[in-house]
This record gives sequence, structure tokens and C-alpha cells, in this order.
Amino acid sequence: MIGLVCAALITVIAYFWQGSWLLGMIIGISLFCTLVIGTLTRTCIPLVLSRFKVDPAVASGPLITTLNDILSLFIYFGIATRFLGALM
Repeated sequence: MIGLVCAALITVIAYFWQGSWLLGMIIGISLFCTLVIGTLTRTCIPLVLSRFKVDPAVASGPLITTLNDILSLFIYFGIATRFLGALM
């Protein structure tokens, strides 16, 4: 739900700021995907760590933050690269 609201809000803001619905949609889709993947990562990593008898509270903080940052950059740049031709 948060992903949909944030994506819709940033889509409208980007449209009014730059005057391009396509740019707004690209940013909105990127934000939505990043939030969904980040939420899934934050949910699944502690479950996997506890399955392997590793304390999830100790290992999940830095691991989740690093994975979330890496995945977010790949999502943002991947979607932007994919639709770059349409923006030019």
C-alpha cells in the first residue's frame, strides 16, 4: 500500500516538475519496485538466517541495508536505462 501511494505521489510530482508523464511513470514504477523488493528483502532475510541457526538480529542489519541499497540502485538504473530511449 505504501509503495502504491508513494509511487502515485512521486509520479504526479515529477509530472508537474518536469512536465512529462513518461518521466513521472518511470520514477513511480522504480520507486514502487524498490519499496516492494526492499520490503521482501527485510522480511525474508531474517527468516532465512534463523533457518540456518544464525541470530537474525545480529546479522540482518548490515546485510539487509547493503542488499537493499544494491538492489535499489539496480532497479532505478535498470528501469531508467530501459526507458531512456523513450525519454530522449
